[in-house]
Amino acid sequence: MGRRAKHTKTDWTLAAFETLGAEGIDGVKVERIAKTLGATKGSFYWHFADRPALLAHMLDFWETEGTHNIIEQLQEAELPAAEKLKQLARVSSEAQTHGLDSIAVEGALRAWAGQDPMAAEKLKSTEAVRISYLEQLLLDIGHEQNAAETYARQLYLMLLGLYSISRHNPDPQNRDLFIAFADQLAQA
Repeated sequence: MGRRAKHTKTDWTLAAFETLGAEGIDGVKVERIAKTLGATKGSFYWHFADRPALLAHMLDFWETEGTHNIIEQLQEAELPAAEKLKQLARVSSEAQTHGLDSIAVEGALRAWAGQDPMAAEKLKSTEAVRISYLEQLLLDIGHEQNAAETYARQLYLMLLGLYSISRHNPDPQNRDLFIAFADQLAQA
């Protein structure tokens, strides 16, 4: 009977994201993450073939957890589109996700994408899904097509700006302004 790994694949993934947020992609090393978890490298290989497999899984996890699952939850909620947009603005601007500094992780993901075509492609496709969903919400609220497209991009770029400034200036008023803009768009 084989031994079961003490740490789950999600444990390894979240520890890798914590390292990514703190040290960037070059810090995401099997040995370092194993030390953080108090685990052996063998435990890592229970879940991943190698570091590139971990990195690919991190991108998929980020896309699923930070985009598809949120959209699915909002779609299942029996709320008007305006309320969905308001909830999305609040959720996407939270400083903590899965116990991680989501602002640091988002920034580190973008820095990683600047170095790695695989990460860049994943970010590009995920961001297209996010912007498309924002656009659909804005259309459902009653904005015209061109306005919905423009506002969706503006809102998303504002979120990225919030992530960027929050790393060195975590003023809560910045988040409040982002949420207020989303609330304003929800009024059509």
